[in-house]
Amino acid sequence: LDRIIRRYALAGSRQDLLACAGLLQLAPSREHQQTLIKGFETAFAGRSLANLPDALIAAIKAAGGGSITLQLRQGLPEATRTALQTISTPTADKAQRLAFIRIFGEVTNPAAVPVLQQVVSKDKNEQLRRAALLSMQSYTDAGIGKRVITLHNTLPGPLRESAQSLLVSRRDWATQFLAAIDSGTIDKQAVPVEIQRKLLLHNNKDINNLVRKHFGQVSGATTQQMQKRIEELNDMLVTAKGAGNPYSGKVLYRQTCGKCHTLFTEGGKIGPDLTGFKRDDIRGILMNVINPSAEIRKGFENYTVLTESGRIVTGFIADQDNQVVVLRGVD
Repeated sequence: LDRIIRRYALAGSRQDLLACAGLLQLAPSREHQQTLIKGFETAFAGRSLANLPDALIAAIKAAGGGSITLQLRQGLPEATRTALQTISTPTADKAQRLAFIRIFGEVTNPAAVPVLQQVVSKDKNEQLRRAALLSMQSYTDAGIGKRVITLHNTLPGPLRESAQSLLVSRRDWATQFLAAIDSGTIDKQAVPVEIQRKLLLHNNKDINNLVRKHFGQVSGATTQQMQKRIEELNDMLVTAKGAGNPYSGKVLYRQTCGKCHTLFTEGGKIGPDLTGFKRDDIRGILMNVINPSAEIRKGFENYTVLTESGRIVTGFIADQDNQVVVLRGVD
């Protein structure tokens, strides 16, 4: 049942959605209905449920209404109020708060903006703050950029990276970001080359001029420069003869590589799993660290998308159908 309703839900046409309603109506028991609703929710992850056919909404309600997550995706007022209250409560369940924060990045609601901003500015949990910054990328409010700029210099390193990713994701925010750099409010030395490159993706004359003014000609390192760096690090490791601190290394891994890669079940799911990687091949590791684009596994090609709302999104294609393309990336 789960797979059947997912197939119809992913197709997404009105007839397919009415077929989902029919499946719910024909389900012989509440248990079967809940299985169908769970499959439907899985299929619609990352997609708005605001325009479902009335027959499907009625079928979902008759089947118990689904979880609060599904109700929130439908835009039901009571579910929205509950979700915003939960996000605003520091003592509430962290996993539930995180789920709601992410949903407000998928199904936008202007009422969520001040709540998400509050999480970024005051919450003590870094994961929730990062998620809130990511979700706010889905909104177009110019005030978001201004607020994030005021917080920028107070944020710790990893959160500052997320804040910069938000600021360069839309043209208006990117302009505000560069104006802050131009005025000295934000130190240009705190802006990595990856963010500088993203600014150029807007293909805007004023933005390009400010990028050149503060960062010069933005380009990646040459092959010769990268090879030189690989040799330097290799010599350093040979000289060290295993004198490194693995505990400090683990912390560094979590802050950098672990954002995208999994190692022994720990880490992100964005890049390839490193568990089976030949970790005694020092030169191979160094090449992939210094020049990660040298070898790209099939399915992990990076794409850049400019949405109709003017947002720039980068990542690899995690899923797609005739209505939705899902990109997965750090930001």
